[in-house]
Amino acid sequence: MARMIPEKLSPTTKSHAEKKLFQIFAQDLSDDYIVFHGAWWQHIKYVVQDREADFIIIHPDKGILILEAKGGEIRYDSFNKTWYQNQIRMKISPFEQARVIKYKFLDFLSNHSEFTVRDFCIGQCVAFPDVDEVINGLPSEAPQQILLLRPQLYNISKWVSSIFSYYANGTVIKLGSNRTNKIVDLISPSTKFKKYIGNDIGDIHQEIFKLTEQQFNILDYLYYHSKCIILGCAGSGKTQLAIEKTRRLCQHKITTLVICKSINLSLYLAASLQHEIQSGYCLVASYEEVKTKKFKVKLEFTAIIVDEGQDFEYQEVDRLSNLIPNDGIFYIFQDSNQNLSKNANLFALQVNPTVLDKNCRNTDKIFKYAEPFVSCNHQIKSSSIVGKDVVQRLYKETHDIRKILEEDILNLVDNEKISPDQIVILTDMYPSAKSILSGYSHINCFPLKQYSFSNANKNTILWSNIGMYKGLESDVIVLFFEKTKTLIPNNWDIANKYVGATRARSFLIIYESPDPEIDF
Repeated sequence: MARMIPEKLSPTTKSHAEKKLFQIFAQDLSDDYIVFHGAWWQHIKYVVQDREADFIIIHPDKGILILEAKGGEIRYDSFNKTWYQNQIRMKISPFEQARVIKYKFLDFLSNHSEFTVRDFCIGQCVAFPDVDEVINGLPSEAPQQILLLRPQLYNISKWVSSIFSYYANGTVIKLGSNRTNKIVDLISPSTKFKKYIGNDIGDIHQEIFKLTEQQFNILDYLYYHSKCIILGCAGSGKTQLAIEKTRRLCQHKITTLVICKSINLSLYLAASLQHEIQSGYCLVASYEEVKTKKFKVKLEFTAIIVDEGQDFEYQEVDRLSNLIPNDGIFYIFQDSNQNLSKNANLFALQVNPTVLDKNCRNTDKIFKYAEPFVSCNHQIKSSSIVGKDVVQRLYKETHDIRKILEEDILNLVDNEKISPDQIVILTDMYPSAKSILSGYSHINCFPLKQYSFSNANKNTILWSNIGMYKGLESDVIVLFFEKTKTLIPNNWDIANKYVGATRARSFLIIYESPDPEIDF
């Protein structure tokens, strides 16, 4: 049995011819064949152009075949040089369509060093699996040797071999297993992400997790669109998707600028995209660096990816668009919580947004705590991990905080076996220098330092202002509300509860003062 990619026929496949051929290829070709169905890729010339082949048949010893399938009744009008399928005029000859796709696929492969020299066999062919016989001959563009009809379906292996022989013309240079595997990686790459636990870049501890089906669909959707806004609740994987999309663009040698407002987040993004930056196809910067031109731009960008897009004004996005051609690629990943967004009712790109509605970061208990502070136009869904209850503690005076912190940190480290570098303390006080945390150098025996990549250390507990930690996450968050409470919380107070709580992956502790009393 051939290796089919995808393994099972997509339920969205409408073509009866493709359904028939999929089953025959899967059952009757040997296991050294790889057959892609509905394979598509991006043909890039400073703009995204969609290319799709009905089938790509690959054999490491024989080469590559591009197959175009047409079902039903087929007719050729020699007077008008026009092809018809079920009495409907085709826009393009199926033989010409297969030929064009073959050369576009070759162009796609030629961007990679393994295929710069075309020393392997590649050809195109056409299948009319519902037609039994050709009467009165075929036009010169359609040699009988590359046409599959219904009688050949009963010995498909022989027919495919004959097509390879037709194009090899007696000389065979093997495609080889390395190039075969490279094609698989290019069309159907690995579907794993690297997610950094505790955002500790100095001592990286990686967790591999599979994309949700929704995230798969978003990545596929982006292939077909050069302009897109991706809205998502906190923890829906926006930043990880932005990173993965950047990797794929750079893999196709598209120069990409990755940008956000937060300096801490830009450092995280840069650490996650080190390989792409070193390749010369990626630059990560904060908006302030771009605005003040503090870095030397050596690249002419074809694509821009904005993370935490809700932080950007409409005019700022407009300025960024001037850094790429009019037909360049522009993706904005932003939080769908309208309490945060500066452009929620006026999307910076004139496109309908795509939505990520599933929280994949937080436990259900953390999600339920943050949910009342969210204002979205779409439904948001929790992860399936229940997790521990959110701990909420009340304090009367700020000087009580140190004792409570010491007790909780000691319990987490000694009893819950949590490493100090997995704990981040967040405050709603801005600027950070006004926080009482700025006066602490230690919590128990553990050093306490303000969050930055350079301060990352296994035995150090980090703290930050909530806003400066936006876009980042940690296994454990201690959320400290030290600003004086008001009877009616404003939008920033609500946003701080949402952003702060959703930074916690596994466990959340909250310190806040009692609600103010109402004086009647």
